[in-house]
Amino acid sequence: MLLSGRYEIIEVLATGGFGITYKATDTQKPSQPICVVKELLPQHHNTFRVDFFDKEARILEILGTHSQIPCLFAYFEEKQKFYIVQEFIQGQCLDQEIIPGKRLSEGYVSKLLYDVLEVLAFVHWQQVIHRDIKPQNLIRRQQDGKVCLIDFGIVKEIASQVIDSRGSVQSSLMAGTLGYMPAEQLRGKTVFASDIYALGITAIQALTGLRSQDLEEDPQTAELLWEKEAQVSANLAAFLTKMVRRHHSLRYQNAQAALEDFKKLTASLPTAILSSPVTALPAKDVYYQEAATLALKGNGQFSPVMLKILETKRLELGLSEQEAREIREAVLQPYRKYQVRQQQAKQIPPTQQSIHTIAPKSYVNRKIYKAESQQLPEVENKSVAKPLTSSIVKTQLFEFETAQLILKHRFFGLGTTWEIQRSKKTAELFLEDLENGIVLELVAVPGGTFLMGSPENEIESADRGSPQHQVTIKPFLLGKYPVTQAQWQAVSSLPKIKTDLYANPSHFKGANRPVEKVSWHDAQEFCARLSQKTGKLYRLPSESEWEYACRAGTTTPFYFGDTINTDLVNYNAEYVYGNGQKGIYRKETTNVGTFPANAFGLHDMHGNVWEWCEDGWYDNYIGASTDGSARLSSSDNHPRRVLRGGSWSYRPVYCRSAYRVNYPAISRDYNHGFRIACSATWS
Repeated sequence: MLLSGRYEIIEVLATGGFGITYKATDTQKPSQPICVVKELLPQHHNTFRVDFFDKEARILEILGTHSQIPCLFAYFEEKQKFYIVQEFIQGQCLDQEIIPGKRLSEGYVSKLLYDVLEVLAFVHWQQVIHRDIKPQNLIRRQQDGKVCLIDFGIVKEIASQVIDSRGSVQSSLMAGTLGYMPAEQLRGKTVFASDIYALGITAIQALTGLRSQDLEEDPQTAELLWEKEAQVSANLAAFLTKMVRRHHSLRYQNAQAALEDFKKLTASLPTAILSSPVTALPAKDVYYQEAATLALKGNGQFSPVMLKILETKRLELGLSEQEAREIREAVLQPYRKYQVRQQQAKQIPPTQQSIHTIAPKSYVNRKIYKAESQQLPEVENKSVAKPLTSSIVKTQLFEFETAQLILKHRFFGLGTTWEIQRSKKTAELFLEDLENGIVLELVAVPGGTFLMGSPENEIESADRGSPQHQVTIKPFLLGKYPVTQAQWQAVSSLPKIKTDLYANPSHFKGANRPVEKVSWHDAQEFCARLSQKTGKLYRLPSESEWEYACRAGTTTPFYFGDTINTDLVNYNAEYVYGNGQKGIYRKETTNVGTFPANAFGLHDMHGNVWEWCEDGWYDNYIGASTDGSARLSSSDNHPRRVLRGGSWSYRPVYCRSAYRVNYPAISRDYNHGFRIACSATWS
């Protein structure tokens, strides 16, 4: 197809309600350069204002004089359709870099903000509102890495103009994308600060790995509560929070105002942050992630709709059909192997089980390891699985120190102070030898019944920890500490079951520090390898088991009492809980066991690292089980999993016994670790 006698269409880049976007060549130039042709489909041809089209095209021409906005080459009408021809920017859209479940660095976000605010300030100076800022409309230019701004909402509005009964031009299509549009834009009252909101959401999505709809909101003000989901300096956090305030009058009023503030902010940022490299994911990795996400939703199958989505993504990424097909096969391979193993298992007589082993429900189903993002196709493990034995584990008595934080009145009525009262207790301990002097210590947790969840009168209690309900827990073994880096390395060297494990994934290095930057799937592989080696049922604890073990018979917000301090827990002590006191913010993990244990003999249940649990994520406890088992759907197809306990960088409120968060099961973060459980009895 040849348009205007010169623009030869190569392929379709995108389609939408406003028209079609083509990739084309300009045949009347010697080099026949690539360009973008946008075919606009007016809603009512007989009422479309050609003069309005002409006016808006002139605006696009002015905007195109900026180096980070595509140049306008031509505009014309042909066969009752309107066309805009613009510069083709060689590069990749930022939706290939800003991906759900992937956290990007503060340096990345700072560079992104600087690039976009600089060009957006020019746009606003021209009295134009973009209306549709989002990762898909931001391109990292290949030649210099600069971020360019494309697809102005004004183009979509050109295509949707109609004339009302008074002769006024109105738009029948609102430009913008849900999730990035602020409240006033949804009401049709777009202002410059609407662009500021959309850019702020984009930056927060990059920092947290979460979409805006997955972020928590203040129940009273409806402001976004996003900071706890990211690792970010206080100054940049405050800057972004102002960008996404709910009411536009509380945001920066235009890009120039935001840019001026941002330049002051970056002057105070460490050079290491600003100089950190910005790297983009290869196209194959982006396609693999998209395919893996869809396979997870389809339980190992691609529906016709999913295949259409993947075909669109293939064209967008420029992959060949063969490359895309090989990636899809790699994604589905683990599911097919699991189905084969299921069929084989049905033909094998069940191994006799001992009455002393408490087998968790649907154990096999809980071990369906999902294909992970950014991971190479698995290789079939040829080793023969060691049968799960049923012997009673032998435990030994050990002594440990625990503590309580007590509020004491000073002499002569001179105020109050917090005092730590320490005491000695004993419990049963099982040692699992990993060889080479490395052992796993597991504490025998006695069974019992407790009240799970956060009481309404607890300070900063949240709906996600309610309603409170009684749960009965069977006896089980639980790691005395979070899994350490030395233990991780020992188990990661064992034969592969399902997925590869990195031997040294942690950000903060140290043999006795907790392992971090491990996903829920990584933790599952760790348990599977350990189970195969030892013949015992190692697993993640259920969420109710975790809280029961954490509380250890207490009903206060923390097992140390009504608050915590940094002599007892590693957390962000720039903040306080209740009438507690500020303390040392260490800004890193600490060796496990640095602080006193709870009454069961378990260390670091508050702070240090968040700990993965077996459960899928549910917003509250309505319909939760009461028998201590993990809460899972029938297919166990949960893309998000529960974490408990808080971490070294989180405020004390998030370290409470009842507090719960969720993250994508594929995410790896230097706040996330885990501890293991074992369903066995002891003597």
